[in-house]
Amino acid sequence: MTVPTNGTPSPPPANPDLIAAGWERRSMAAPDRAREMAERYELSGFEVKLTPLAPLDFGPACTLCRESACKDHVMVYTRKL
Repeated sequence: MTVPTNGTPSPPPANPDLIAAGWERRSMAAPDRAREMAERYELSGFEVKLTPLAPLDFGPACTLCRESACKDHVMVYTRKL
């Protein structure tokens, strides 16, 4: 997780391999919510990939939250079919 100039942590950076393959990072969400989002994106003509998060995805501004975010959230990527 990177820290913008205002000191507020931001989401982990997008996976460069997925971006190179045409995927767009959409959101970080709880798995249930991410599955709901995936259904809506699929109905809109998108391919959806839900990827787990790892503690190393987060920068030094996140301490305890990185452990809970990894357990409780996934990253949502989409690309047009």
